[in-house]
Amino acid sequence: LRTTIQNRKRWILLFSGSHYLNELNPYWDDYLINTRSLRISYLNKLEAEHLIRQPVADFPNIYTEKAIQEIIRLTRCQPYFVQLICFELVEFLNQQQKKKATSDDVNAIIPKVLEVGGNTFRERLRALAKPTQRFLIDHVEQSEPITVAGDQLPTVRRLIRKEILEAVGDRYQFQVPLFKIFVAQCAREGW
Repeated sequence: LRTTIQNRKRWILLFSGSHYLNELNPYWDDYLINTRSLRISYLNKLEAEHLIRQPVADFPNIYTEKAIQEIIRLTRCQPYFVQLICFELVEFLNQQQKKKATSDDVNAIIPKVLEVGGNTFRERLRALAKPTQRFLIDHVEQSEPITVAGDQLPTVRRLIRKEILEAVGDRYQFQVPLFKIFVAQCAREGW
């Protein structure tokens, strides 16, 4: 791949992952020497709505407004999660021979979304140190934002940088409700 990067001027290779480059083992420095790091984050609400409504040209209108708002709420406009839900929703509609997706349909496919996207969800959780994983699992069932003790602040700062938690005043909550649902499932299964 490095040869391709260096010698194919019209080729662009895209590597993606859940770790920052400074979190990788040092031997990766040689492999990634001629690469650029781009942080991909959330879409804005209009971009997410466009992705949902028109993933390709001439895509039919298959979502009710409430379904679109539920997708946005569950994913917080994280592009992979938006596409994952929409893909599974289209599959569901085809199986049910339905023409329009409702918010109830969106919520009905969540178990399938967690199953199909399980590797991505697990990798997000595995990318965190064991104590950080435990911190998330211990706090996932709280319906109110999480109150943090001083010794937990470094863990929380890392979770904010990884776009897992966000500050709400002096407390914290999960950024993506869909990921919170996954962590809650892990907690129930004793993972």
